[in-house]
Amino acid sequence: MSRKTIEIFGELFPHEKIHTQEYWSQHISIIQNTAGGADHLGTLGALLMERVHFFRKKPDSRNGLLVLMVATTAWSLIRTLAGINGDEREWFRQKYSQFEDAIFYENWADMIEFLERMHRLYEIQTFLRHPSQKLKEYEWVFYDKWPEDKASLIADTADELDSVVNLAYNEFSINSGWEGEWSEKQARHNKAMQEAV
Repeated sequence: MSRKTIEIFGELFPHEKIHTQEYWSQHISIIQNTAGGADHLGTLGALLMERVHFFRKKPDSRNGLLVLMVATTAWSLIRTLAGINGDEREWFRQKYSQFEDAIFYENWADMIEFLERMHRLYEIQTFLRHPSQKLKEYEWVFYDKWPEDKASLIADTADELDSVVNLAYNEFSINSGWEGEWSEKQARHNKAMQEAV
């Protein structure tokens, strides 16, 4: 796992925020009940890794569309857990609105690039739902073999997202972590479940 991915995860899920009872209590329905809760994150991560593997071997529309569907589903869950509403790029810019543009773009270039790539995947998925919009820009989606640059962008973005999903899974799964960490997560989880009842 790269330093870049760990930094991206840290921006989405600041340590001081997600290790609080308040956060777990607010998000327990997502963590626990979203088609299996944290286990759903693990399943999405495994599916994403598998689909990217086959897509890299054969970058055709069938494999590419499967990568897009799994990636955008996983990103939707990550966005919800991170508290992102609306455009993720604007959400991130507002988070650091006190910085001038030059400083902002220099210090958070990796995160900005990741959010731009995730936004492009969402745009492609939107195009698939409404193909009459942006047909010239995205008609390659219907080609049997996808252009190498488009296929590479999608595969690389999905790979990075897979790492973020796996970090989230490990963070929210009450079955993972060191012994002391595990018991703390279990306690936060149990209290949040009691509050939810």
